Amino acid sequence: MSESIQSIVQANQIVVFQSSGCPYCLEAVRNLKAAGYTPTVIEATSQQRQQLAQETSSRSVPNIWIKGKYVGGCNDGPEPWMGINKILKGNKMASFLA
Repeated sequence: MSESIQSIVQANQIVVFQSSGCPYCLEAVRNLKAAGYTPTVIEATSQQRQQLAQETSSRSVPNIWIKGKYVGGCNDGPEPWMGINKILKGNKMASFLA
């Protein structure tokens, strides 16, 4: 059985669950790295996607977590200002990492 979503996100500061063929996943990881962050990138299995759906109501990738908090994907998230691109452009990373 694979490691639980919660144990992964609690053990790592920034986690990106991705699919290697997904252009939005590649963009999210690239933008995080360009901003000076080192995300933990997990190739999401079908079992993990089921767990993500239970945790976040979303099976889609990228599925991004910062310090244990789900922040959405590349351009959208659970709040209108979330999604990693909006967080990076709005200089909101510090508030998550504090």
